[in-house]
Amino acid sequence: MKKGRIKKGTGTGILSAPSGRVKLSDLGRILGVDKSSVSLALSGSPKVSEETRRRVKAAAIKYGYRPNLVARHLRTGQAHMIGLLFPGSFETLNSTVAVRTIQAIARNLGRKGVIFSIISSRDYMNMNKSGTGAPYIPDGLLVWGDVPLSEAKAVNEYEIPSVVLDPNNESYRGFKGPCVKIDNFGGITGIVSHIIRAGARRMLFVGVHGNHLGHEERWNGARKAWMEKMSLHTATFCSIDEITDEILSAFSKEKGGAIICSNDSGAMKVWHLLNKIPINVPDQVFLTGFDDDGSGEEIGLSTAIFDCDKFADTACELILDMINGGKMEKQKIIPVKIKKGKT
Repeated sequence: MKKGRIKKGTGTGILSAPSGRVKLSDLGRILGVDKSSVSLALSGSPKVSEETRRRVKAAAIKYGYRPNLVARHLRTGQAHMIGLLFPGSFETLNSTVAVRTIQAIARNLGRKGVIFSIISSRDYMNMNKSGTGAPYIPDGLLVWGDVPLSEAKAVNEYEIPSVVLDPNNESYRGFKGPCVKIDNFGGITGIVSHIIRAGARRMLFVGVHGNHLGHEERWNGARKAWMEKMSLHTATFCSIDEITDEILSAFSKEKGGAIICSNDSGAMKVWHLLNKIPINVPDQVFLTGFDDDGSGEEIGLSTAIFDCDKFADTACELILDMINGGKMEKQKIIPVKIKKGKT
C-alpha cells in the first residue's frame, strides 16, 4: 500500500466541520486522504507517513473523533474497551489495596463484556514517540492517581473520556476533572475520635509518604479533628524516616500517647521499633494505621478501610456513562469505615 498523502489544495480549512458524530470517512474528506489511510494513521501504522499521522491525529482531536463502538462491536463482539493507565514501573502493584481495587475493576467490566487492559504510561508514550504507534486507542481511560497529570495528558492525546482514580500525585493539586477519591479526611477523623475515646491525650502523627496528596490530607484531617478536642501542643508530626528509638521512648513515657500512621505499612514499621525497645501496644501507647492492607491483621491494628468494590463500581459506572455521552460529573468520594482493633 502506498503511503497516504494529503492532496494539495485540501486540508482542515477547506471543508466545514462535520455535524454529529465524526467518522473515519469525515476525517478522510477533511484531510483529502482515503478512509483506510486515516485508520492506519490513528493506529500508528508505519504504512503511512509521519506527516500524515500527525495531521490525522490533530484533526481527530480538533473534530472530536471517537472510535465507532458499533462497528467495533460487530467486528469483535465487544462494545467498549477501557484502559487503566499505570505508572511505568508498575511499583503500585506492590500495594495490596491497589491489587484489590484492580481486581474489582476487572470483575466489574468483565461482567459488562468490556475489554480491560492495564497500560504502562511510559511504554505507551515511547511507542508513540518511536513512530510504531500505540497498540490501540481505548474508548475510555482510567488513570491511576500516581501517574503524573502531564503523563496522563500525553497518553490521552485524543482526549477520550478519562477518570482519575484517587489523584495523589502532587501534579493533581487543585485538579477539577472527573475523579473517584477516597474520603481520607473523613476516615482519619474517625480514627482520631476513636483513640480519644480510648483515652489518648497526645498524638504523634507519622507521615509515611511525602509528596502524596492523600497522606497530606490525612495529616491535615487528623490535626483538625484533634484540635477540636485537644490543645495545639499535644499534636506532633514526624516522617517515617525521622522516627528513632529515642523519639518513641520519649513519647511513650507518659500515659495516653497515640501514634497515628498515614498507612498500615508505616504503622507496622513503628510497631516493630516499639516491640524492639520494648514498648507495649496498647498498654503504653496506642497505634493506628490507614488502608487496611492486611499487614496489621496479626496484631489487631486499628485502621481505616474503604470499600474496594464500591470504589471500582463507581469508577466503572462513571467512565462508561461518560463514554455514552452522559453528564460528566467532577468528583465521586468513597466513604471510609473505621476498623477497631486491639491497638
